[in-house]
Amino acid sequence: MGCVQTFIIFSAAALMAYVTGQNSTLAIGCAIAFVIARVFYSVFYILDIPLGRSLMFAIGSLSSGTLFVLSLSSVSG
Repeated sequence: MGCVQTFIIFSAAALMAYVTGQNSTLAIGCAIAFVIARVFYSVFYILDIPLGRSLMFAIGSLSSGTLFVLSLSSVSG
């Protein structure tokens, strides 16, 4: 269920980045980092490694947040 909840936030951030024309290396890297982090989150969840799981959650959240910030900065500036 956690993957579905975080995907909703990421999809909104990615859609905002697409609509605002964010095609920078940072935006692309954040999108890729989110997907990789979610894959590793699942692996760490299965292996029961809480620190790894927390780090992957943080990377995924930071990636989505960065996409939101990039989108909002291009609209306001």
